[in-house]
Amino acid sequence: MKLFVILLLAAMSLSACTKTAPKCSDATVQETVNKILAEEVPSVLFTGLTQSDGEVRMMTYNLVVEGAVGPQPTYKDILAITDKNETAKKIVSRIDSVFKEMKPTLANIRTDSTDDKTQKSSCSADVNLSNGNKQPITYTAQVNDKQQIYVEVQGIK
Repeated sequence: MKLFVILLLAAMSLSACTKTAPKCSDATVQETVNKILAEEVPSVLFTGLTQSDGEVRMMTYNLVVEGAVGPQPTYKDILAITDKNETAKKIVSRIDSVFKEMKPTLANIRTDSTDDKTQKSSCSADVNLSNGNKQPITYTAQVNDKQQIYVEVQGIK
């Protein structure tokens, strides 16, 4: 089981007077978690589909044989060559399609701890999928020195 840690600054600035931790259910925090999921889940899907989907596995193998990517390509490697390689475009399209079908949504958002001194909240949530499965994740939301919300997500698999 791999643990992914993704960092992203939310675009929202907080009021200079705010000295409390952001809430786990805050709209900006949720939006940022969803953006991180949209950026990272395709990499996980690629790994899974290269093992379970014969078409994706064969297209990826062909890219390796052609020398378009190295012997153990990642989703980011495939993404990097989509502008010049039709096979890579097909793989990315397939991954995007599977991700859209999953319809991941955050649910059961819970605050595990809050520290107003460090302006940090530790959170848990479930990522519900359209097939009825759910994936637990954890995340932190903290105000940085520029009064922006900084979010880290763990458990994307």
